Amino acid sequence: MNMVDFYPRRWMEQSQRAHNKQQLSLFLGVLEQLKQKSNVKSYRRKSESARQLIISVCKEIPEEYFISCFINGLEDEIGSFV
Repeated sequence: MNMVDFYPRRWMEQSQRAHNKQQLSLFLGVLEQLKQKSNVKSYRRKSESARQLIISVCKEIPEEYFISCFINGLEDEIGSFV
């Protein structure tokens, strides 16, 4: 491998990692701010969509995190029973 081939590939890898971090930060913010505004079924669909976006960028996020975000976004009348 010559140096000309090495540096562009390395730059692309670093660029992709930076892009993934930005995406992950954005998706986590969306999930953490998601609140139930109508029925639980609709809220669950939105929460699951955000979860899938996050997993597409980072598979290491523990399931407990997603569960906690879901419960925190539930309306008080429902979330207090969970």
